[in-house]
Amino acid sequence: MTYQGSLTQLKEVERLVHDRTAYEFLKENFDGPKMDQDQMLWLHESLRSSELAETDKYRVITATLYVILAHDTHEGIDEKGDAHKLTLKERELTVLAGDYYSALYYRTMAELGMIDLLRALQRGVQKMNTAKTNIYQLHVSSDEQYASEFRAASAAIFSEFARYFGKTDAFILLAEHVLALKKTV
Repeated sequence: MTYQGSLTQLKEVERLVHDRTAYEFLKENFDGPKMDQDQMLWLHESLRSSELAETDKYRVITATLYVILAHDTHEGIDEKGDAHKLTLKERELTVLAGDYYSALYYRTMAELGMIDLLRALQRGVQKMNTAKTNIYQLHVSSDEQYASEFRAASAAIFSEFARYFGKTDAFILLAEHVLALKKTV
């Protein structure tokens, strides 16, 4: 498959995610996080040699994007020290949207019946949460450790996804660096 063909297929995945998340109230009242095109491309590339049917590949990517969107959305909830305070309605909608994406993730994973992939993605969620905790609570003692934790906070879900589909450590490390760099921009 060509690069252009992959991009066309990823547009279809993006459309499916947006269609499913078009819950009218949220659509009208919540902007939400932006879909990361690069992350979609890395997820798709991770599945390139998989023996899954094309429709299942897109459903797996969609489910993974849902869990990433859920966490990105929940990350938008403000804290006491934040300069920009959300209104109560904005905060409640942010929580609701994150929970909605999470529900779509679990529903899609249940439909797929891929329990081992679900476990891998949950390991990614756990690693991401641990890394974020280490960063926010300053449990890092060096620049190298900070960079490692930042990569995990930015790409742990993707990394576990790619490992599940047998990608090499070099591929995963390159993707982690790219995805982490995007978080800093």
